[in-house]
Amino acid sequence: MHPLDPILKKLLSARDDLINKYPLFGTLAKLRFIKRDDIPYAATDYKHFFYNPEGLKDWTHLQLTMLMFHEHDHIAMLHNLRREGRDPKLWNMAADFAINLKAFDIFGEGAFPKDELGNVIGCLDEKYRGMSSEQIYTRLQDDMSSQHQHPDWDFGGCELPTDGNGEPIEGDGLAELEAEVKESVSECAGEQAIRDKGNEEAGKGTLMHTLGFEVKETELPFQATLDQLLRRQSVKDWSYRVPNRYRSHEDVVFPSLSSEGYEPPVIGVDTSGSISKEEVSEFLSQTMELLELYNFKEVEVIYCDWEICGRELLSPGDEPNPKGGGGTSFAPVFEDIAARDKPPVAVLYYTDGCCSDFGPEPDCPVLWALSQEPGYFEPPFGEVAQCR
Repeated sequence: MHPLDPILKKLLSARDDLINKYPLFGTLAKLRFIKRDDIPYAATDYKHFFYNPEGLKDWTHLQLTMLMFHEHDHIAMLHNLRREGRDPKLWNMAADFAINLKAFDIFGEGAFPKDELGNVIGCLDEKYRGMSSEQIYTRLQDDMSSQHQHPDWDFGGCELPTDGNGEPIEGDGLAELEAEVKESVSECAGEQAIRDKGNEEAGKGTLMHTLGFEVKETELPFQATLDQLLRRQSVKDWSYRVPNRYRSHEDVVFPSLSSEGYEPPVIGVDTSGSISKEEVSEFLSQTMELLELYNFKEVEVIYCDWEICGRELLSPGDEPNPKGGGGTSFAPVFEDIAARDKPPVAVLYYTDGCCSDFGPEPDCPVLWALSQEPGYFEPPFGEVAQCR
């Protein structure tokens, strides 16, 4: 039997340490380790962990453990299945910026190798916190000098999926791969939840609390703001949610804001005469999207023009039944909220902003999701974002 090369022994030790501490990353155990000298440090194609012994020879155990996390996160978020027609290099860079902020929160700056000048190797920049990989990609596209600013950025590449023989996976094979990754991550998340519960009882921090700062990849323009509002509630349950590769803007959600964890917001829908049928349809389409994104069992929706015209609890698959068409006032919804024994975790109010009657400020965060440009809309409370 041939002895393992020293770098592979260190990588296996780092892998085992990561999995022992964080069972959530157990999918790494399925990767086959392959030497390559055509990459600077490491990469994965979802089946293999490619590594360059020369590039990693000076890395510490902590840095190699972070590298294991980095490659696993590429797999868990199905990055290359979601790349679509984007430039491979720039997309990998965008995904690295999203991943490395999480790695920094978990492992600290010491987990990142540095060049001869003491600069961190890899894509690490606070300006991208709160942004999805898709949003980061757009920013990088706008800044053509990005790759020159980060010349040594790719320490953990993500390549196109291949089978055990190195052949590209296509067609039905991609769907099978997606299902395999989802199942593996789901199984590991259960064990991680048990481990985190023990840590909480012992007064220690949990992995999921750290990953509460994870970027949400989403199709909804106001998603990052809503995430911040909902995150203010105490965490009761966490899960590692894998994206659907057919919806390119959805990503892993840390935490999973479900009806078993965070409470859903109350949804206010402006159904006044100034709102078109198309706008109402878009408001409700996004509401149904929220149910899926956050795994909510149901959300309360209040339809209001100059008065509350109707309300309903919507669950996934339901057909919304909006009512209204008269004048405009936001006050009835917030008067309703104020009269409750317990305020909701937040209020998400869809509107075109054409109103000045707001009513009382509720004892909870408010997000106004506008169908029009928000520049002229200055509510006395809450945050403003566009919903289209």
